[in-house]
Amino acid sequence: SVPRTLIRPMWPFLTLLAAAGMVALHIWWRGRHARLQEHLDRAGREAADALDEQRRLEAQQHATTRLILERISEGVLLLDAAGRIQLANPVLERMFGLTGDVHGRMLSESLRSPELAALAAQVAQGKTVSEHELYLPGLDRRCVAVNAEALADTQGQPEGMLLVFHDLTEIKRLENTRQEFVANVSHELRT
Repeated sequence: SVPRTLIRPMWPFLTLLAAAGMVALHIWWRGRHARLQEHLDRAGREAADALDEQRRLEAQQHATTRLILERISEGVLLLDAAGRIQLANPVLERMFGLTGDVHGRMLSESLRSPELAALAAQVAQGKTVSEHELYLPGLDRRCVAVNAEALADTQGQPEGMLLVFHDLTEIKRLENTRQEFVANVSHELRT
């Protein structure tokens, strides 16, 4: 065993050595904490920048989609799986005489066409509809051709449907005029 007389003079030295070790450990931990905090701050800034970029790209894509839908001459209607309107472009709104926001409303309550509701029910069962002629109620008696298709997610679950409306009113009017002309010419030739 070590005599007490040798330990007593070393006691202040050992205390000083332990204190210096604790200070060094504290400085090392503070440096490590600062580096980790800097790394977390940088990762947070990068994540925030990536999120801002994603939001900017989504806004740009939304604006481009909106511009396209406003410029095309067909009416476009997008329904969710429950039959609620998710998107209706301005051409469709004019075709059906819609006023106000129809987003989130049911198809049957917004467009009030039993024939169109029946068509949407067919599409909801997985059938594709092509060139179905539909006469819209109203004073001008518009005729539209409807193309409709069910939309599904990557697992094949129903996600909604897309309906595209082509206005055939002018074509039908010209066909009627032609038929009347041919009938009149035939009548005149017979007489």
